[in-house]
Amino acid sequence: SGWKIRYIELVARSLNNILIAGNRLTERELRRYCLWRDRESIIQIYNGIKCNDGDMATPFLGDVVKLTMVANFFPEKDHLTLIKAYERLKDSYPVHLQIIAEGDNLYADRIKGYIEEKGLDVTIKSTRDVDTYTRKTDILVLTSHTEGDPLVLKEAMAVGVPVIASDVGAVNEVVDNEVDGILV
Repeated sequence: SGWKIRYIELVARSLNNILIAGNRLTERELRRYCLWRDRESIIQIYNGIKCNDGDMATPFLGDVVKLTMVANFFPEKDHLTLIKAYERLKDSYPVHLQIIAEGDNLYADRIKGYIEEKGLDVTIKSTRDVDTYTRKTDILVLTSHTEGDPLVLKEAMAVGVPVIASDVGAVNEVVDNEVDGILV
């Protein structure tokens, strides 16, 4: 089945003279390494999100600040950095951490084991309900080592949830530091 996908890609490329890059970083790499036959026919179109016409989020209404990370259990998502930051914050501030992630692998076991070993009150969910990580959180945090065009940041910002994210990959194309959120 892998050859079928490659064949369809080959046919599509021969019929289409345009290659769409989802962010400036990808566009620059395609142009720099000449990965498309006509460097001038590479255009950039960001991934969009479906905006709900519903209510905006109302962060910081409760007594406890809810931090949320939405990232599947893969090492490059670096959940441990946020968990360790939460460890430092929880003794001085009323804060709770929820992680929304899927994945049943050794990395997930390691993260869950660390949480259990340290006796941390961290909620782990595997939902993809946008309201859970937008309208029901105070700050969305993404501590990845690498990102493309992180839709979760767009979803949070679209309803007014502040974001903190690693300044990696194309994240700075989504978040204008200290305007839309904080890049670290």
